[in-house]
Amino acid sequence: MASATAFFPRIVALGRGAAKTQLRSVLQQCNVSKPFVVTDKNLEALTRSVLDSNELSGEVYADEVDEPTSDRVDAMAAALSSSGADGVLAIGGGSPLDAAKLAVV
Repeated sequence: MASATAFFPRIVALGRGAAKTQLRSVLQQCNVSKPFVVTDKNLEALTRSVLDSNELSGEVYADEVDEPTSDRVDAMAAALSSSGADGVLAIGGGSPLDAAKLAVV
């Protein structure tokens, strides 16, 4: 496997409604204008709504698997690679966050 470098800023927005109230600020802090957003199927509609209400373009990748397998992470990495995104954002619990980190590297 080739080596890779990834920058993981330590911005974690927590709490009910954090995606709605803090998304724009977090993306600005990370200098991201076209995010690749990783979430789960339960939060997909909310995620799209938050992006739309903030007038943000980006790709939403909503996986239906609770615990991502290496095949699912590879598929996510391929989608990220072809998305033209300038950053990755994860919304949800541990699985979307972990899968997003793995897809970057």
